[in-house]
Amino acid sequence: MTKISTQLIQGANGSDDEKTGAVSAPLYFSTTFRHPGLGQSTGYDYSRLATPTRELLESQLAQSEQGQQAFAVSSGMSAIDLVFSRFLKTGDHFIASDDLYGGTFRYFDTQKAHHQIDYTTWNGQSCEQFIDLIQSNTKLIWLETPSNPTMKIIDIQKVATVIHQQHPEILIAVDNTFLTPIY
Repeated sequence: MTKISTQLIQGANGSDDEKTGAVSAPLYFSTTFRHPGLGQSTGYDYSRLATPTRELLESQLAQSEQGQQAFAVSSGMSAIDLVFSRFLKTGDHFIASDDLYGGTFRYFDTQKAHHQIDYTTWNGQSCEQFIDLIQSNTKLIWLETPSNPTMKIIDIQKVATVIHQQHPEILIAVDNTFLTPIY
């Protein structure tokens, strides 16, 4: 296995840019892309959908996280919305740590009011209390660690172990705005 420092430094080096032979991956700032013919796509149509640069970033993030896939979005709130729109539906419940960025709570309250996706807050410390908060419709655990604004630390591994022993179907999402995933 390649050391993380090597992965981060080398990243996308060894570009597949056959046109120029660039060793380092070029940055693509194009918003639209030319196609060989009508109805023939190169795989890149419009920058809101995909770009070679964003694909390289996502690939590097997935590799450094030892994950299968990563998504790069324009903001933290976009990332939260991506998770919620993909994994939760009307009638679902989730548990969130009680010390979060204010915009996150406002988003959660909107989900509750507009989509009947209910949530319960948890102090981030007592796993005994945490287990008691799980309902039959609980689909997600939302953690922010270190938290914003008080920098509360939650033991992600402990939470995952406790949850997945009894409820392996429940997803755990972690907002780690203040700390790189490596740590």
